[in-house]
Amino acid sequence: MLLRYLMSTICLTHGKINPASKTTYGANWHITKLEEKIFNSQTEIKSIDSVLGEYEKELPLIKARLANLDKTADVYKEIKRRIDLEYNNLKKIDIGVSGMKLALNSNATDLRIFEKAEPPVYPMVDTRRKKVIFGFILGLILAGAIAVILEIIDLTITLGVSLLDNNATAAI
Repeated sequence: MLLRYLMSTICLTHGKINPASKTTYGANWHITKLEEKIFNSQTEIKSIDSVLGEYEKELPLIKARLANLDKTADVYKEIKRRIDLEYNNLKKIDIGVSGMKLALNSNATDLRIFEKAEPPVYPMVDTRRKKVIFGFILGLILAGAIAVILEIIDLTITLGVSLLDNNATAAI
């Protein structure tokens, strides 16, 4: 009879998770806290799984929107290019209209007749070579003048031995 009772109890409780209680573990509060954390973690995992399921349901919709966004970006670029072209055309028209207004507002006495520009008959003379030669000669002249001025200013006394090289070597 005891055996039947145990078998029926096992069959009823098979697959069920019983929360920890004082009767199961006694007054051990550590085990009770751990069982409570396990229960809370399982609840949190179930809620995260449900949120992930919702995100997975929305994923194809988001991908479709993203593909549509790429198409929209291309359309936007084309429209912006056309607007820029129209802006440039309007700018050219505005410049032409302002020139015409100026022409209409001016009197015939304000206008001057200019001669048509013509290219020169002879090509322009390249003066680079002359400038380089002139600079070289001017540099030589300045270098020589500076050397002469330094020699004149130099007040050091020279030895007589250097002046009388031949006599000095003969005397030694």
